[in-house]
Amino acid sequence: MRHLRKRSTWLIGLAVLACVAAILPLARNYCAGQVAAALQSVDLRSAETWLSRLQRLGRRHPETLRLELRCLRKKFAHQEFQARLDEAREAGLAESVLQHEVLLANAQAGDLGGLQQQLPDLLLAGEDLEEVCEAFVVGCLLCYRLDDAVRVLEIWRKDFPESPRPVFLLSRLREHSDDLPEAADGYRQALKLNPRFGPAAFSLGRTLEETGKLDEALAAYSDSRKLLYHPEPAIVAMARVLRLQGRLDEAHSLLTSPDVSSGTRAERELAWLLAGATRQNAISDLLVEIAELHAARGDKAEAVQAFQTVLAADPQLWKTRYRLAMLLRDVGNDEEAQLELSRFQAASDAVGRCDTLLSRVRNDPEDLEARFEIACEFLDHISETQGIVWLRTVLELDPNHAGALEKLESLNAARNDRPMADSVSR
Repeated sequence: MRHLRKRSTWLIGLAVLACVAAILPLARNYCAGQVAAALQSVDLRSAETWLSRLQRLGRRHPETLRLELRCLRKKFAHQEFQARLDEAREAGLAESVLQHEVLLANAQAGDLGGLQQQLPDLLLAGEDLEEVCEAFVVGCLLCYRLDDAVRVLEIWRKDFPESPRPVFLLSRLREHSDDLPEAADGYRQALKLNPRFGPAAFSLGRTLEETGKLDEALAAYSDSRKLLYHPEPAIVAMARVLRLQGRLDEAHSLLTSPDVSSGTRAERELAWLLAGATRQNAISDLLVEIAELHAARGDKAEAVQAFQTVLAADPQLWKTRYRLAMLLRDVGNDEEAQLELSRFQAASDAVGRCDTLLSRVRNDPEDLEARFEIACEFLDHISETQGIVWLRTVLELDPNHAGALEKLESLNAARNDRPMADSVSR
């Protein structure tokens, strides 16, 4: 009897192992499908949740690593992406798959050379078409290649009429061109296609705010609060609208809510990026709104101190310098106010020069000197991050451009504490 019990236990164990072996691939496929579906729906939080479950079923499985690379690329996590490449290669992920993700990562960071060469073949093949189109369009927006972006967006929208992503990106282009009513209509259309598309809801709020429709803007921002990767962009925007409406206590309540300080700095930065903003917004917008609220309440000394804190964190916030200058005048500090005004004027003049240069680039996308001058203006007065992107567009056209190489070498020397690639954002 003892022998029979041992044999029975052994057979039960084998049966359990057989069941696990049969179920594991099904579970892995299901989780992988959920990750892919969440990415397709622009729901990065859900994608991360399902990826975590997938990793518990075998972190070094090739398909798990492929999806992890894709999520990291979507998060603009350049360093983590690079670190995972070797692990994925060692785990047996096909080199062609790895190189495809690298190609898309480079393109969305503004290095379009590789993807542009392969784009006709990739479009004809039709494989992974939405990801290819999105990476190319995002890179084009970075490099101010707007005509190329529109051409690919039209192909994308035609082939995927139910996808909200090309509609959203076309609306961003319209917003960039100050066609705000058309942009707002596009964001509404994207939300009809996917009611949980947080960046579209947030962007709709922004266009409505810019056209003075504050009640509608507040409603759109409120909707986006529940949908964005992190609620900070929506909370800051809602507080700004409430302040403009004179509802100062409500604005203060929002800015001091626990949601603002929840999560990590990286999560908040990513939320701004996914909402169509920049890392600069993540650094500054909350602090700027706190300063503006102090000013609206008449606490001018506190507002001055708050604006000075903002500018210490990011000296290239040139519009903020004007607000600080006006407040310094109000508190009787005319000398410092004049200094801030002169800095503001220098940056404002640089923006005016960039407008002229951008027209040259629009007429001739290969105008190297116009691109280089734009890079220099951005680096000196407006945004170092965007200046670096413009330098890269110069080097994409002429890898030996002496001025661009010298500028990048100087920047690398000044910022040797982190790789240059990590400084490039949307």
